Amino acid sequence: MRRIGENIRFYRSLRGLTQTALARKVQVAPAYISQIEANQRVPSLKVTRRIANVLGIEMSVLVREADPRVQEGRLSDSEKLDLLRTLIMAIEGESRAPEESSAEERSVEAREFIATEVYSEPGYSVILREFSGSGQFGRELSEMDVECHLVLEGCARVVGSSGSREIGTGEVHSLSRPGTDRLCGTRGARILSVYSPRVTLRTLIEPTRPTETVASTGSSVED
Repeated sequence: MRRIGENIRFYRSLRGLTQTALARKVQVAPAYISQIEANQRVPSLKVTRRIANVLGIEMSVLVREADPRVQEGRLSDSEKLDLLRTLIMAIEGESRAPEESSAEERSVEAREFIATEVYSEPGYSVILREFSGSGQFGRELSEMDVECHLVLEGCARVVGSSGSREIGTGEVHSLSRPGTDRLCGTRGARILSVYSPRVTLRTLIEPTRPTETVASTGSSVED
């Protein structure tokens, strides 16, 4: 149970809740939430269940001991999917606060897609790509700990030296080290991506070495 405090703090922040707001919903004192997140107290099973319900996640997520820094900073595939699903719920269920950046300031336009940063913190960023044409993406940085992509609409392809294969709406693909495969979104596709650590939008649209590597394989994707 040593990581329950960190887990609660992460998902509370993801939901845009203060400690006071979470405490009010869970019907405990704000100081109690503060002590839990500081790992000074271990919540009862009843309180843990209430917190999970308020945050909209399974209780098992809060009590898991997995640490992103374990195994050279890698998350397991199941943890990547769990994180991605939780982020999606947060994005769809919560609107950004008025004082935060406008959508225009959080978007950049590449030749094939518009990329919008829908959530970020130092450890993670969530990017929505909306494709107007076919374009490759993924592996913009070689030292990413987590890179997980979910096709919200349309389809994409995994491309690399071994050829290509299609992934459809609702499918998730993780790009793990080592490897050279990348993804290619097609016209009309909407793809949600989780990166850890955080990437800048500018990084996502600038030419990178992996693009050239995949292009040299002869794999091509047409609209």
